[in-house]
Amino acid sequence: MLQVKTKLSLSGIHGIGLFADEFIPKGTVMWTYAPNLDRVYTEPELQALNKLEKNFVETYSFKYFGNYYLCVDDARFMNHSKTPNCT
Repeated sequence: MLQVKTKLSLSGIHGIGLFADEFIPKGTVMWTYAPNLDRVYTEPELQALNKLEKNFVETYSFKYFGNYYLCVDDARFMNHSKTPNCT
């Protein structure tokens, strides 16, 4: 779950993007896993989904140590770049 104030806006990268709506000092924790809200998929669980579900999870999740994290909030609109400006 996002821990900083953000907003959705048009993005030249992927249509809709997530942008900071406040100054975020270096080292700030921006997101934490919320087990009652966010969903984690293992590779076998992802492969068991139908084509539309799998495409949705692959589009709006981020992969971390082999699992796919699907955020319930607007964090799903973060740029999941291979060269991110935040980690």
